[in-house]
Amino acid sequence: MKEQHQQHLIMLYLAKNYIGVRMKSELYVVPPQLVHKYWHMAEPHLKLAIEKGNGEFELDDLRYVCSRGEQQLLMVMRDDKCHCALTTIQYNFPRFRQMYITYIGGKNTKDGWQQFLTWTQNQGCDRVTGSAVTESVAKLWAKMYGFESKYITVELKLNKEQNDT
Repeated sequence: MKEQHQQHLIMLYLAKNYIGVRMKSELYVVPPQLVHKYWHMAEPHLKLAIEKGNGEFELDDLRYVCSRGEQQLLMVMRDDKCHCALTTIQYNFPRFRQMYITYIGGKNTKDGWQQFLTWTQNQGCDRVTGSAVTESVAKLWAKMYGFESKYITVELKLNKEQNDT
């Protein structure tokens, strides 16, 4: 009888704590020397982000700079699956240190975002920035994360095609 009671308690514990309950998301900071090992998990999310960009990077370029430590690959994981991937660069300015999100894709979570902010502060940064390709993305970041619009970026291409016109 005692053994049955113990089994029942174990089943109740499992039912209460694991079955139908989402596991907490966890932020993984991928060291440059392990990018090759985990890239396949982040790639689908980053591919979508790169496709929305303006051609600054292709996927292989981004993997290369992350593997060299020029950018940092981070993944928000839950249940051994990558739900959000992002890449960052840190910039030092005379008056502050900034974490710049170069690409982000997938579905972030509140706890994943909070862990990212904690990690960012632990890196000595006092702000997070990123570039939104559309106004709707900027509004989404403002609503979800509290971002404020700071600049409007403009570009002048200095290539042969432009000089011929």
